[in-house]
Amino acid sequence: DPSLEFTRGGLFVLGDSRRSDLQRTGYRLQDNKLVRLVWPALDQPTQIEPQLAVLLENVSELQVRFYVAGAGWVNQWPQPNAPLIGLPAAVELTLTIEGRGQVQRILRVNG
Repeated sequence: DPSLEFTRGGLFVLGDSRRSDLQRTGYRLQDNKLVRLVWPALDQPTQIEPQLAVLLENVSELQVRFYVAGAGWVNQWPQPNAPLIGLPAAVELTLTIEGRGQVQRILRVNG
């Protein structure tokens, strides 16, 4: 199933200045629901489960594409058997919502 996982910065950290402002986050389609996943640590063992939050129901499809300089829009990043040159310039998310149609967003990636 299509999904998107990334590490984001800018998390507000209250009190403990030793804690990182980075957070591992993901989005996936699960049982016709768009779900956000948040892991408690960046480098987590596989047995640690993320916290789940349902963001949207009645989602029948999630499509994820990446805009890579020199390659255009691709369905997977990093590309298998291709050298990793850098981050994609953008991520395109397309949701198909039952009774509403498609919603598409293109998000610029800060590299």
